[in-house]
Amino acid sequence: MNDATHLHRSGARRPGIRRAAAAAAVVVGLGGLTGCADAAGSGADAVSSEDVERLEADLGSLDDRLGELEQDLRSAAGDAVDRAGAAASSAAADLGVLEDVRSLLDREITFTAEVGELLQTTDAGTVFRVEGPGGEPVTVVAPDAPAELTANDVVEVSGTVRQIGEDTFQQDFGVTADQLLQDPQAFFQDARDQFAVDADTVRVVQDATGGN
Repeated sequence: MNDATHLHRSGARRPGIRRAAAAAAVVVGLGGLTGCADAAGSGADAVSSEDVERLEADLGSLDDRLGELEQDLRSAAGDAVDRAGAAASSAAADLGVLEDVRSLLDREITFTAEVGELLQTTDAGTVFRVEGPGGEPVTVVAPDAPAELTANDVVEVSGTVRQIGEDTFQQDFGVTADQLLQDPQAFFQDARDQFAVDADTVRVVQDATGGN
């Protein structure tokens, strides 16, 4: 066993050693009180051996409970890491549905992805982009997106694929570009020949901090 392993294991035993030492100190102190009481002849105030045994049993139960709480904390931390990994894996897998988004025109799809860029949030809705597996940006137009949505959130999106067009925007997305965007002309120039999802629902499955 190397020194680093020895030090690690020794450190792991310290809480138990401290509790055992505390229990021993209490027992010794009570034993001293018993001796003093016997010497003084005050049997009514003496601490009996049964009292000491009960105290030792209580301390043992407390030690067991602390061990259980430590295990619960480790399990909770492990579950949080597992959930974060599952969400990331799901996002990577679901992006496959966007691999050939052109072929999905006017079809309803559901996918999970990370918000790459938050373009606009107004009273009329939210516009953001995700990146497809080939690097092609896919815009999401969401009238009812969560108010707390931020970049790097992992979201589940359900909606219909539309081609972005200035003349058909209101018909396709149910809102005018002027209501939704501060600079519609810049948006259309940037999104020319691209596709967007007219989102019916947007649900955050993991926020940017790793929470749910």
